[in-house]
This record gives sequence, structure tokens and C-alpha cells, in this order.
Amino acid sequence: MRGLSIIPNQKGQNLVIFTLVFFGLAGMAALLLDGGFIFAHRRTAQAAADAAALAAAEAYCRDDTFDATAALAVANNYAAINRATVAPGGFTADPNTREVTVTTQITFSSFFAQLIGRPTLEARATATAGCECPAGARSVLPVAWACRSGDPTLNPGDECIEETVDYPTAWNYGHRNPQPYNPELYIVMDSDDSDLYYVCQSHDVDGDGVGDGYMDCDLDNDGEDDIYGGGDRSWLDLNQIQGGGSNDLVEWVCGEEEVTLNSHSWVTGQTGVANNVFQAVEERENTLVVVPVFDYFCEGDPRTNPDCPTHAEDTFGFFSSGDTSFHLITFANFYITCVDAPGPPQHCAVNNDAYNGTCPGRQRMIDDGLITQNDSVKTIEGYFVSGDIPGAIGSGGVCTGSYNILLKH
Repeated sequence: MRGLSIIPNQKGQNLVIFTLVFFGLAGMAALLLDGGFIFAHRRTAQAAADAAALAAAEAYCRDDTFDATAALAVANNYAAINRATVAPGGFTADPNTREVTVTTQITFSSFFAQLIGRPTLEARATATAGCECPAGARSVLPVAWACRSGDPTLNPGDECIEETVDYPTAWNYGHRNPQPYNPELYIVMDSDDSDLYYVCQSHDVDGDGVGDGYMDCDLDNDGEDDIYGGGDRSWLDLNQIQGGGSNDLVEWVCGEEEVTLNSHSWVTGQTGVANNVFQAVEERENTLVVVPVFDYFCEGDPRTNPDCPTHAEDTFGFFSSGDTSFHLITFANFYITCVDAPGPPQHCAVNNDAYNGTCPGRQRMIDDGLITQNDSVKTIEGYFVSGDIPGAIGSGGVCTGSYNILLKH
């Protein structure tokens, strides 16, 4: 006789299994669907953080104000534009490093995660941006500006900062809205005295403690020269090929030749600065240009001339014994408002709005008796503009009031 086995009642086990499978599938769905939404929102949060950090860094560094409150307001605005918010405690600013860090967040309703007690989810992202003194620039105007302030009260790296204005102010001071001479105006002058390498009285050429120039270049008596000529500026041979003269300069002025320069580069001066070069610059009136800045110059090849201090990071072009060599250290924004040059504008076709009257700075020089109305001195006038420099490359140059905004993450 076979034995009898007792099988327990299995009713209800399917429900348990179904419940376990259901929660497993819900968890997987939550992971896949809600995880996908987290990933998508995190990309949006990262884009918002990047935009907010870049905009906040520009506001933070503007005119070296380092106003963290204003920068935070800009960060909040740019985060909102990009469908995010700045997380609580998600903004820091450091005036020593000139950097801001922004953390953004996006909170959104979950789908399947609600079944496991997560009605909302959050995506976060962080970005750091800062303003750096540019180490290179593209499409520069081939006029070098001297860094010569020598003010011991300035912070290291700020010794080349000139008086600057913002872009709207520079535009307003252009000849579309003629202004009298303004304190921030600078004048690049083609010296009419070839025997004087320095034009301004404040420059001590022979080292005897007395200025040797023939002009008072401090028009507003603030202790800083407003007129730069002779050794305080030079037209540059950007492609290091001798013999191009004014034709090369016209092409560079008009932007017909693309050129990239880096700081710590030695570049030779360009001869043959004829009227047509200034006439070409005249067509750049009311435009923002990038100008190289140099800290010293010497004669001949800087690698063989002991009077030329060089550095390990310096690069060199082609030099001959008759060259004047300029050591570039950074770049600056310059807004050209007015050019006085004989003859009609050249063929740049940048704009056709050249000014026909006497430029305000030149008129001030005439009023002060520095030059006469009939002098053939050619001048370029404009304002140094603070802010992000177009075409800036990298970091490591000297500060001029213009800078390059870079993401650091």
C-alpha cells in the first residue's frame, strides 16, 4: 500500500510572487525612466552652470570690482534663463584667484520613483570660471602699446592697466555722438621728430632724472601720459618678413591677413608707415580692435644683444642688426573713435563712416599749443575698453583691464 503524502495549501503564493516581481519591475522602471530623466536634467543643469559661471566671472572681474553680490545676481539670472536655479550655498567667489564657482540644480517630479517614496528628484552640476590675463590674441591691430606705468602701488600683474571704460561708454564717445576731450581718451601719435625716440617730457631717455621729450603728454594732469608716440608705440612686422612696408600694414589693419600673436614673443618694428596706413585705420573708426602691449624693446636680435632681457618662455622671429625688437607681454581692447590722417580713407571697407572734422584729442593738443592746425602729425584716438577681449587665447599675460573668460572645470 502506497503511502500518502500531504501537500500543503499553496493558495496565495502567486500573489506574493507577483508582488515581489511588481516591485522589482517598478524599481527597474524607476531606474531606467527616472534615471534617464536625471541624466537629461543634469545635462541641462551643467549647461546652466557653465553659462552662469562664465557670465558671473565676467561681472565679477569687470573693472576689477570683484563685487560678489552683483556676480551672484548675474549667476541667478543666467541659471534661470537656462531652466535651472543656483543651489542654496552654491555660489562662491575668490578675488585672489579671480574665479567664481556656481552649482545649479533642477528639481522635477518623478514617475515610478514615487512608488518607492521619492516624489521628486534633483539634478545638480557645478562649474568654475575665471578671468585670466590673455596670453595670445588673433587678428590684432599692428600697433604696439607701451606698458610703462611703473606705479609701485599697483598689485603685481596690474602694472599695465590704463584708464578704461566699458564698451557702451566708448561707443557713445565716438564721433556718432561727438564729445569734448575726455580724461580716458588716449592718442597714438606719429611723431614728427625722428631724433626723439620718446615724445613725452616725462620720459627720461638719458637717465639724468629729467624728462627728455618735447611735449607734455599728460593732458589731464593725472600723472599719466595720454599721448603716446615714438618709443611708446610702434607699428609691428607681424609676419616677420622684411620689406612688406606699408602695404603689409594696410592688409593687417583691414583684416585681410589673419595673424595670431602670443605673449612673451619678440616682434620687430615695421618701417614705411605712410599715410595709407593711417587712412586704412580711419576705416576702423567706431570698431573695437585688439592691440599688443610690450614692456621693453632693444635693437637687433634679442638672443644676441645683452641689452635685451629674455626669458625661457620667449619665442623669436626673424631679426637683423637694423631691427628694433619689441617684447610682447599681453593684449588690450582698444576702441578707435577718431583718426586724423591726410587724404581719403583706404580700401578696408570695414565701415564708411569716417569722421571729417578735427578729432577731440587732436583739437586739445592744438588748443594747448602742442601742435598747430597745419601740422602733418597723424593721430589715432580711442579708449581702452574693459571686459572680455575678442579672440583672446589662453592665460598668463599681464593684466591691462581686458581679460579672457575661461571655464575651469
